[in-house]
Amino acid sequence: MATPHVAGAAALLLQAFPGASPDLIEQALKNSARQIPAEDVGSNVTVLACGAGRVNVTAAYEALMEGILVEDEWFVGKVGPGTYSKTFTVRNNGATAVTLAISCSNMYTTWGADEGSWMSASTSSITVPANGAATFSVTMTVPAYANGTYVGWINVSSITIPVSVNVVKDIAPNTVDTLQGFVDEGYDEVWTYDAVYYTLNVGAGITSMNVTLNASNLYSDLLVILFNPNGTVVGVGKWWSGEYYSWFGIPVDNPQPGDWRVCVMAWTSALTSYNLTINTTGSDVLEVTSFTANPSVVNQTDILIFTMDITNKMPYDIYACAYINIYQLTVDGREYADYTSTEGTLVPGANTLTATWNPNRTPGDYVAELQVYYFDGIQNVRVTEKTTTFTILPSSQVVVMDANGTVKSAFAPGESIYVAAMGLSPYTAYKVWIQPDPVIEGQALDLARDPSGAQEVVVTDANGNVQPTLVWSIPPNATPTYARYDVILDKQGVDGTGFYNGDDDGINSIATYGIVAPIPEVITVLLVSAGIVALASRLKREI
Repeated sequence: MATPHVAGAAALLLQAFPGASPDLIEQALKNSARQIPAEDVGSNVTVLACGAGRVNVTAAYEALMEGILVEDEWFVGKVGPGTYSKTFTVRNNGATAVTLAISCSNMYTTWGADEGSWMSASTSSITVPANGAATFSVTMTVPAYANGTYVGWINVSSITIPVSVNVVKDIAPNTVDTLQGFVDEGYDEVWTYDAVYYTLNVGAGITSMNVTLNASNLYSDLLVILFNPNGTVVGVGKWWSGEYYSWFGIPVDNPQPGDWRVCVMAWTSALTSYNLTINTTGSDVLEVTSFTANPSVVNQTDILIFTMDITNKMPYDIYACAYINIYQLTVDGREYADYTSTEGTLVPGANTLTATWNPNRTPGDYVAELQVYYFDGIQNVRVTEKTTTFTILPSSQVVVMDANGTVKSAFAPGESIYVAAMGLSPYTAYKVWIQPDPVIEGQALDLARDPSGAQEVVVTDANGNVQPTLVWSIPPNATPTYARYDVILDKQGVDGTGFYNGDDDGINSIATYGIVAPIPEVITVLLVSAGIVALASRLKREI
């Protein structure tokens, strides 16, 4: 409900002062706002809980007409320990000079802990002439131990200026850093905060970063969310009721240098302190050195074997569990498909664990995500995470050939492309599409991207086979620019017609591109504008 009230207040002020800028209106509203009083909630609410405070339109009008205005906030920035200063300009819209008291609060963590006096003002009072301005400065000294977000305020008589600073933690290779914090979701009327944020300045040269949480209250329900410098969530960990997964980490291989963000969130009632640890030494106990899927291109009727090479850095045996989550890569991103697991005793030094999996799934490209845990007698610990990719081939087979029946994947101007198929549904109509590679599960088949300009309809015989059928005669004068394509046989009359569906459709290639052929002049423009010429198949193999 705050938004419509503030918007209405701004509208009233603009009606009275039509020449006022948006910044001036904002300044007036924030300067004139008041803290929510103790009688409302039992204790004065700080700027961290309510921003500048409760809107007072009358006071804002008077400030613009004949009152005092000053900068409405000070965000020191994303900084490291050190000294920072800001000069504030106080404007007096009244007809007489005024003397104002200047004071600075202590700084507080986002959970309300008093961190002491970090700020000092250049003066304890300031006299501002009628219809004039005066200045004062405030200096903040951020101590070496600080990390995370801190808040405070500056008082200019009755005006409260919110102050905040985000103290960045530098993360270097081969180090272990621990940040301490507190969350108290649902336990206090005033300091009820369910999220604490940290900024990590991750340096270059780090090959492995593992973020873990250890809370003092075993039965708190906490989430740890890690964001990369692009703002994308790369991992979510849980501290969940202590008895299970009581230390849940987020490992990242080769983290991108830059500012990462960590959010510690209390998602149900919690009252706990915690240690947030960032380990860039790889792992001080176990390290997964290799994770592969064999074979990387597998038939639906085969058995896939995941192989994990794990180094135990301790001088004693460790019993570990390996969980492998399997996702299919679709047009909507990663979709969960299945999981498998294995466990065993790891002796000091090099070890190998294997897990088998039945790939009788929808054909397409997949990614497997490995998480390794070990039990140290007190806690289950996820020590590392690695991924690998593999491809499940369809049971059907689509073959591309030239006019002489020679199976090939590269065609030149003036050649004709024929398609044959085996193992499809018998007595069934399929529409033949030629589409830029890669084609992934759920992707719409687009006429504008088909260089042949037409889609032939073929019908399978009693065995589900399609005899060689001409699908594209490449003009002899076609541009010499080449692109990679896949040939799809889209099953007609079923849900998903017009989209690639690995369970129903045929495709001449999943693991690699299907054919290389010249691009007709018109289609070239369309493909380039879509940003998929030549780079598409490379992106597919690098996922």
